[in-house]
Amino acid sequence: MLVVQAGAPDSVPPQIQIVCPAERLLINQPAQPIDVRFFDAGSSLNLDSLRIFVDGADRTATCAVCSSGAVCPWPLLAEGHHTVTAEIRDAESNLASASSSFDLLLGTASIASPCRRSPTPTSATARRTRTRARRACCASARAARTGPWRGST
Repeated sequence: MLVVQAGAPDSVPPQIQIVCPAERLLINQPAQPIDVRFFDAGSSLNLDSLRIFVDGADRTATCAVCSSGAVCPWPLLAEGHHTVTAEIRDAESNLASASSSFDLLLGTASIASPCRRSPTPTSATARRTRTRARRACCASARAARTGPWRGST
């Protein structure tokens, strides 16, 4: 008599990471992209279960989703504290979630960043420069990330 045993069910949740926004303090950058990456080594991901929230509002419908991640725009945000939360399940219904918070400061006040020796510029040109730099930062973060999703798009 031949007995075949099925493998153990997948009980390990997938991995999920909020790549952008990466900074915890954003100055004069009210429209940040949301970049979320996910991976599952066991069963496949259930992409229909993906949910991305900004301050509790479901933004999933606005996102471009692929097999390893999602990128979402959002409307301009007001000054203050904001939270991005993402969750996804795998085929075995194991849930993974991640949350990231940041403070958004708007206006003309000069604020010294701990990473810079000079006050933050407040002109429109400086804001555009910071926005371009932020986009480059997010792109380089995607290219340099570690983990099982390295190199995926």
